[in-house]
Amino acid sequence: MIIKRIINKIKTIYKKRAIEAEYQRENKKDLALKTNYHPELNQAIDAFKKNGGIFNYFALAESAVRSFFYQLYLLEKDEYSLIELGGGQSTLFLNSICEASHINLYSYEHDPDYVKYLKTKVTSNKVIVNYTPLKQISADVRAEIFANPKEAIDIFIKKAQDVSPDEFKNTRLVNGFYTVLKEQFPNKEIDGIIVDGPHGNGRSLAFSIFYKYMKPGLLVLMDDFDHYPFLDDLSKLCKYTILEKRKYKTSIKAWVVLRIEKVL
Repeated sequence: MIIKRIINKIKTIYKKRAIEAEYQRENKKDLALKTNYHPELNQAIDAFKKNGGIFNYFALAESAVRSFFYQLYLLEKDEYSLIELGGGQSTLFLNSICEASHINLYSYEHDPDYVKYLKTKVTSNKVIVNYTPLKQISADVRAEIFANPKEAIDIFIKKAQDVSPDEFKNTRLVNGFYTVLKEQFPNKEIDGIIVDGPHGNGRSLAFSIFYKYMKPGLLVLMDDFDHYPFLDDLSKLCKYTILEKRKYKTSIKAWVVLRIEKVL
């Protein structure tokens, strides 16, 4: 048993190193080709990493962040507003650039301890970290929500059941999503949504719960987009164009950046 644990630990270490090496090769190639290059974005990422920020296997890939924000800056607006589902390193990165880039961030996270941690790290008043308990719905309620996206919020709050804290890290959680209270929704027009949570197939419930923000031109960054038929779920509500997507050889990680073209 002990030998097996040691072997598994060694395998994990080598796998992590392989993943990090692939990420580094990707970043070097992107920088060399100036893929998704924007001076302001490049400076922000460099400063973030110098201050201890990380983009790794457990967080959004740096290439995903570059792709999304490159497209965002192409909008050339005086102010941007974003929704982030699943607080993490991207929250801290955004905290570091919100003032300079005039970005308002509305972040949603279900782990109370992590919400407390993020709030101790966030320094910008343009970043709002919301505690949103994780709840779960049945397959029938899920179908009802996708069939009635304009009533999705009320349906979810009325019919969802609490999820045990023991299930918070379950990557195969079924039909789980954040309980977003009406007062926690942004009162601004949204330019982009970063979908990096929650775990499981419930992630695509974001498209119904935040349906009122769906509009032509809205940018969406979805992490691990191929773990479940998330894009099939999105196509029930919107037509979209994939701007860029990547999948990694050394891990099951993948991401996609897309633009909403039409709301159905």
